[in-house]
Amino acid sequence: MKECQALVLVPTWRRALRIQKTFLPLSEYMPMIEVHACFDGTDVAHDIAKLRDGVHVVVGTSARIHELINRDAALRTQHTRVLVLDEVSRLAGRQTGTTPEARSCTCLG
Repeated sequence: MKECQALVLVPTWRRALRIQKTFLPLSEYMPMIEVHACFDGTDVAHDIAKLRDGVHVVVGTSARIHELINRDAALRTQHTRVLVLDEVSRLAGRQTGTTPEARSCTCLG
């Protein structure tokens, strides 16, 4: 199944890229796993194309994930079984203020 099965919300684009890179060694043992990092400041059309091709793990900032969920259902979460909130104190707003995007991204399905 090439649907989003794990969603990792991160506070920054740097963190998204770092986490995506941690999955690369897994592809040596499980070459069928597709991982994509998406965040603000990159081409949203590229993100949509990658998601439509099929991605198992999506890593991204809450604003971009929120946009992809709500934009023509580019990111579908009905098959998502794992939600990871990386640096949850930052996502929850203790340092930056709770964002509506972070709250809405946790409502999967």
